[in-house]
Amino acid sequence: MLRTRSPSQTGRAAAGGAQAAAHAPPDDTEAQARTAQSGKMTAARPGTFDKAAFVAAVEQAITAEARYRLTLFTVALVGSGLGLSAKA
Repeated sequence: MLRTRSPSQTGRAAAGGAQAAAHAPPDDTEAQARTAQSGKMTAARPGTFDKAAFVAAVEQAITAEARYRLTLFTVALVGSGLGLSAKA
């Protein structure tokens, strides 16, 4: 007896082979993540903005960076031998 496949089985096999051989675009994962993130952002409610806390945080960051840069500058001058001493 001769075995034959039904047309639907042959089509499924061909479709499965095509899917296995297909490669996703290079940015497919990034695009899927972007789509998921946009859904979360659409559903999110905007929070409150504390201006005073923001200003305080910015001022603190600026002060810390200024101290750090002043330290670097002082170390560079002392190390350069331009007549400055570590005592100054």
